[in-house]
Amino acid sequence: MKRFLLIIVVLACAATNLSAMTIEAVAKRDTVYSRPLQITTSFGKLPSTGEYGIFVNITLRAEQGERSNDTLFYSLPGGILREDALLYTIFEQKKIILAKKRWLGWKPADTVEIRYRITRERPRYSTFKVWIEVK
Repeated sequence: MKRFLLIIVVLACAATNLSAMTIEAVAKRDTVYSRPLQITTSFGKLPSTGEYGIFVNITLRAEQGERSNDTLFYSLPGGILREDALLYTIFEQKKIILAKKRWLGWKPADTVEIRYRITRERPRYSTFKVWIEVK
């Protein structure tokens, strides 16, 4: 009976297309001093190299009461390519559209979410792991 229920659940998930794939990003720099107050993520172009990737913008709480900002850049293993007003990557022989160009920058596609996790290795440093989930 348990196997029968498991098969039903698996078939229901396949029928409703609830599967997702995860693409891990590679960090160019991954530690931030102090504690983050606010974090925003977006796609964009690194001005120094012209490479497209993921930006993590962090507002930090400084020790003296002032806020400061820091930005981390992450790239995908297969790279991010631009075609007209679209950013895309090739993953497992599939073209995945990541973002569309808007007036003020790049807006992630409807099926794409930029995710992150913060871990604290030392008392004062945070390490960010960033990845993309595609539904």
